[in-house]
Amino acid sequence: MSKSMIALFTIILVFHATAHAQARIDGDWWAGASPETRRGVINGAFDCLTSEHGAKLPKLPVPELTAKVDAVLGQSGSNKTVANALLVLLPESGPAAPGGGDYSKEKHGWFDGYYWGSAADDERYGFLVGYLSCGTDLTVSTERVKGYRDQIDSWYERHPSSNAKIADVLARVRQHSPKLTRPSDK
Repeated sequence: MSKSMIALFTIILVFHATAHAQARIDGDWWAGASPETRRGVINGAFDCLTSEHGAKLPKLPVPELTAKVDAVLGQSGSNKTVANALLVLLPESGPAAPGGGDYSKEKHGWFDGYYWGSAADDERYGFLVGYLSCGTDLTVSTERVKGYRDQIDSWYERHPSSNAKIADVLARVRQHSPKLTRPSDK
């Protein structure tokens, strides 16, 4: 095999691996995430767990939840998703403390176009990571999440007065997105 063929084959392999890069959403990933990404992950996992799975989580401000997630993920080393870490807090669930966070009783709460538009890119990315991992999988495709973020950005740009829930927009985007496969799916 010629050197040029080997180089071409290597480039194709690297491109394929990059296109299907998987992020392991565990304690190590959490420790390296920016504060904005962490805030988004907490919000996304919280939205998914409460709206899609009926979990009754403690109604605490995000900084307090972040500290509790830090403690849970730091204990185990950790083979838990952020959603799993939030579920560990279930025994502490109860009425919101005075001065606690502002929570909506409607499905998906305040995670809508207004939230999306006011969040930084890192927080938007984190929200999708938290929502998509939601306790079921320790890995998510970083490229897929970034693609969803870009498509949701475009959707809200085309519908500037819409306050549709992020989860509903994500469902529309996923319905119209080509199915991606992981390298292990082949």
